[in-house]
Amino acid sequence: MDIALVAACSYHGSCFYYTAYSGFATKYTAAGARQLAVHVPALMMSTAVLPAAATYWSRDGLHYNVVPWTLLFLLVADAAMYWFHRACHRYPPLRRLHGAHHVHKSTICWSTGVVHPCEAVAMSACLMAGPALLPRAPVAAVYCTVALFVLLQVQEHEGQTATKRSCGLVDHQFHRAHHQRMTGNYAFVFCLWDVAFGTELAGRRSDTSPTSS
Repeated sequence: MDIALVAACSYHGSCFYYTAYSGFATKYTAAGARQLAVHVPALMMSTAVLPAAATYWSRDGLHYNVVPWTLLFLLVADAAMYWFHRACHRYPPLRRLHGAHHVHKSTICWSTGVVHPCEAVAMSACLMAGPALLPRAPVAAVYCTVALFVLLQVQEHEGQTATKRSCGLVDHQFHRAHHQRMTGNYAFVFCLWDVAFGTELAGRRSDTSPTSS
């Protein structure tokens, strides 16, 4: 439950921030209302069904350095997400599920949460792959991984602020090109996966061609 709460607070908090930044346009507030109507009951259900997930990991954070653990978890999660996302564009059954997300060609912050429930479950599994394999990792790193991943997803779907790609991280131009071209740029956090496997678009904007599909 606590992991779900961290994800929900990170997601809705950042989305409402960008909504306020953009002046509460109708497309933002309507999307936010719809997603709250879905996510709040889902969070309440997880409270009844899921145990306190953090008991699986170590709470003694004094003996660990949280930063390298968080980076490790993000790297593992992003590798899993890259291959899952790439499969979603290759195999028809997954492509149909993923099509719900690609309804938004021009994304806004709330586009992040527009996913098929089955895809959301698979993405959650990818996100928790690292922590699941390392039960003695510090729970603070698990929280940080979930929060950072969610915040980065919201930021890369939101295209209003003047953010720039830096340190090899995916930004909104990189991900917007994926939404508009429906191919390439499959990474969620680190661009290195697309660079290494030849799927990075030959530029970040929508008027470029992919090096590979």
